[in-house]
Amino acid sequence: MGFIFLLRKIQAEFSMTRELLVVTITQLIMGFVLYFYLVIEPTSVVSSSNSLQYIMLVRGLIFLYVTAISPLRASYSPNSIIPFPINLLL
Repeated sequence: MGFIFLLRKIQAEFSMTRELLVVTITQLIMGFVLYFYLVIEPTSVVSSSNSLQYIMLVRGLIFLYVTAISPLRASYSPNSIIPFPINLLL
């Protein structure tokens, strides 16, 4: 959250505020879910059947999409600063 505060004056095209927010919120939510099933309710079906690995896999896929795939797709479209896609070969 401190890094998000430091990025407050940077233009949206150059900051990664959205990515930091999504990763932070996802990490907090998944952390509470994992904590609940591992510590508070260790005898549940989810804890005994290794379903927590699927929760961690979904968390990793969300992080991959937000931090890598989405910015890569955005690099193929023009924006207001650069009138042509960054990946355009001249």
